[in-house]
Amino acid sequence: MEFFKHHVTATGTLTIPEPIPAPTHTHTHTGGHHHGHPTALPPPPGHLPPGIPSLAQFHVHREHITHVGMRALWVFFAFFTLAVVVTLIMAKRVERKLRLFHLVTGIILVTAHASYLVMACGMGVTWVRSFKHAADGAPVIRQVFYARYIDWAITTPLLLLDLALLAGMPTIQIVTILFADLVMVLMGLFAGLQDSSERSRWFLYAISCAFYLYVLFGIVGAGRKAASLQSSSVKRIYNVTSGMIIVLWTGYPIIFALTEGKGRISVDAEVICYGILDVLAKIVFGFYLLSAHSHSEGDSVVLPESWTEPRGSLRYGAIASDD
Repeated sequence: MEFFKHHVTATGTLTIPEPIPAPTHTHTHTGGHHHGHPTALPPPPGHLPPGIPSLAQFHVHREHITHVGMRALWVFFAFFTLAVVVTLIMAKRVERKLRLFHLVTGIILVTAHASYLVMACGMGVTWVRSFKHAADGAPVIRQVFYARYIDWAITTPLLLLDLALLAGMPTIQIVTILFADLVMVLMGLFAGLQDSSERSRWFLYAISCAFYLYVLFGIVGAGRKAASLQSSSVKRIYNVTSGMIIVLWTGYPIIFALTEGKGRISVDAEVICYGILDVLAKIVFGFYLLSAHSHSEGDSVVLPESWTEPRGSLRYGAIASDD
């Protein structure tokens, strides 16, 4: 992001270097609408467009979130807030040792809750050059919410952990698929922040998609093979939840290609599309898993006592409550 880092303040506002006079015309582009005042921004040394011999005034069109997208972020934040509360209530209805899926799902929802709060407060966002030009030939910069990638780096491995534990996958396969998922998210982040070369951005995107295919192979292959050895109830729940993940997660790279990739849809539409997928892939997925699973000792993952009881009670044989 060398192109902009000297000209963007902490609040995301572009500043104009002192020697550069402000332009007298043109518009700024904001997610498909033209409004506001222009901003002059000189290109970095060595990147001057043909025909411009020096640092002359340079117009930049900005694609950024509007009040529509900000309201959507607060709405999604409210959804995840409610989901966290409901998950806590559901966890209290089962024994401590049978709350593993509640714990993992709760961490997923709390992380997403925090992520949407951060984005709704205007943080976790930066400006990145888009490899396209406006109608008047001026370059375009776009807001990228990197906070969502931090969210995904935490929540997507946990979603896969839910599936892996449900299916009873071997530990080595669980570790491998979680690592591939983390690389997938990080490569997507680097692709979204790449603004020095469009070819490099799509190359990183392709690497991310390759790791995603590996994750899908693990879900469909090793995951379903392990689930087939479980009870019919577990097998049914795994088939439903894994199918949800496959369908919903396929939407993320598609949205990336249309937003951070090509800039074909507005930042507001990007926020709404990603938000809908997050709600379906985390809230709906989590609630289905928690409600459909029996959470009985014969049909669930049982936590060891050292996870659920005070160590003193284990040492002296005291009986702890189930609160």
